[in-house]
Amino acid sequence: MGFMDDLNDMFNKSAAAAGDMLNKGASAAGRMADSANLRFKQGEIDRRWKDACAVLGESVIEAVKADPALLSGREKIMADLDAIAKERADVADELQRIAAETEAARRAGRVKTCPECGSEVGIDAKFCMHCGYPLPIDVQPEPAAAVSTEAESGNAPAAEKTAQSEVEVTEGASSSEASDAPKAEANAASECKAE
Repeated sequence: MGFMDDLNDMFNKSAAAAGDMLNKGASAAGRMADSANLRFKQGEIDRRWKDACAVLGESVIEAVKADPALLSGREKIMADLDAIAKERADVADELQRIAAETEAARRAGRVKTCPECGSEVGIDAKFCMHCGYPLPIDVQPEPAAAVSTEAESGNAPAAEKTAQSEVEVTEGASSSEASDAPKAEANAASECKAE
């Protein structure tokens, strides 16, 4: 029985050691989780502190501007703050101008939306500058106003010949552009892969 007792004792010690290791691992994981929660809480407290300081600072700035006694000796600081406020307003105006231009360009048809990522790109772009998706080339139809005005002027046979020759030239150009388009896209794609 001595051998079995020794074996049982060794097993119990191994189980106790494994349990201790598990407890230490669990307590280490608990400490890590507690530490992460406290760091998050500290970040939130720091953010609230900075927000409160900003509000206090703005109220102090207004008080200094309004009281000549407080302003005395702080003229340079106030001038710097005024310059920063002007710069901030200029940046906001520029952002608003760019947004208005983008909206106007979209309305004018000079931009299109990438079907892959939804970003706005120029109407002539072959690839999306945000995700690299190859964009289809939009073929714009020729305006028919010139042909109809010639026909309305009473010079119908000449207008028909002109219109016929314009259609032939356009069709010839379209077919050569259509045959060159896959080659150009393949070349552009291979250049992108090479880079």
